[in-house]
Amino acid sequence: MFLSLWIFCGFRNEVGPDWDSYKEILTFDFSLWKIISLQAVKESTVEPLFLLLEWVIKLLHGGINELNIVLCLITLILVFKTLRRLECFPLLGVLIFMAHGYFFLFSQLRQGIAIGLFFYAVPYIQEGNFRKYLICMLLATGFHFSALILIPLYFILKKRFPYFYIGPFILLSIIFQQIHAVSLIVSVLVNLTGNPILVKYYELYIVKKLFSGNSTLTTLMVEWLGWLVVLTVFKKRLLEVNPYFNVFYNICWIGLCLYVAFADIAVFARIAGYFRVSFMILLPCILYLMKDTMHKVFFFIIVTIFIFIRWYTPIKTDESSDGTNRFVPYRNIILGT
Repeated sequence: MFLSLWIFCGFRNEVGPDWDSYKEILTFDFSLWKIISLQAVKESTVEPLFLLLEWVIKLLHGGINELNIVLCLITLILVFKTLRRLECFPLLGVLIFMAHGYFFLFSQLRQGIAIGLFFYAVPYIQEGNFRKYLICMLLATGFHFSALILIPLYFILKKRFPYFYIGPFILLSIIFQQIHAVSLIVSVLVNLTGNPILVKYYELYIVKKLFSGNSTLTTLMVEWLGWLVVLTVFKKRLLEVNPYFNVFYNICWIGLCLYVAFADIAVFARIAGYFRVSFMILLPCILYLMKDTMHKVFFFIIVTIFIFIRWYTPIKTDESSDGTNRFVPYRNIILGT
């Protein structure tokens, strides 16, 4: 399964919304010193580790295809290694990854590897190893700046929050989204700091409304809330099933709050992608509670339906500036297309 997933995403050719963006980044001709000194980061607003990897690929006479192959390989290794380490129905975990993580490798490569590093680092929270967690998060930030917000989560994700905390936080996130608080906060930060990276994102995603989001109820919100309700109902029993359950449960409900709060600006809603990794561990735990074979079959059917929805919706609705779909037709360099 690892090989098939790697070939399908790693060896794709001119497929995915961000393909042209990464081709443009590859045209940057920064020296190694400019990258190490972070001057290249200031000029391009692209993360340093990604620029460094790109520099190495070009040094070896590679291009966008080779860069894609390497990034997908690293991300899949991180995901599969973590699933095997946590030993909670890893095969089901891979299927859930296809719905809640794999698709990032087709459109958001830099964040995809950052998500893989976060997933790999989560067990260190439960084990109380801040040093290793911090190293992983700094590496993740080197590929996507948004990972920086994950560092302080180390100090809260291990806590056992009472049930009655979750409802008010979700309600607060809805209010947060309705008053467009994200736009207000970013506007204040831009005015106070004048940071060039913040200015660029502010102009693109808030002023010009590039990648505008959806403030209404989405299928992902419904699915996320539904699974959270099930997990909350059976939380006491599930805590006995997996020692990592509480950490991933906290990631789940905090992620839902962030996704709802940032829903009207899609580029900020991407942050929720880090928290969707929780499904890879939490949902397989539910299988431990099922004794009847038919119940397990029904559960797999539900998961399969959600995989289809998570793939069908973005592919069906995708459209570039010239009106073409950037996912179809699918092309792969191994197939010669």
